[in-house]
Amino acid sequence: MQMYPLKNVEKMNVLSHIGQSCIGKGETMSQDAVERLLGRLITDEHFRQMAVDSLFMACQQTGFLLSSMEMELLSGLDIDRFAESSRHIDHGLCRAGTKA
Repeated sequence: MQMYPLKNVEKMNVLSHIGQSCIGKGETMSQDAVERLLGRLITDEHFRQMAVDSLFMACQQTGFLLSSMEMELLSGLDIDRFAESSRHIDHGLCRAGTKA
């Protein structure tokens, strides 16, 4: 069976159903881990910069345990959009020691 990379639209469709289904060989997406990662991308500038450099390494260094399918789906995210979102939230919601 030949595997094809997911298109961005397909990735977003899968992300919208995280935790509701199994992917591949019984791998269940972790809704909690993905939500925490997305929130951290908005509230933590240092983590966001690490993710720009390497999302995989940022997750490894900060203890996010994500499946290979989750990493593939999340790797297509535009990190700059999270930076833009962070400018629109109260600085009190951001991780201490980071700028928004």
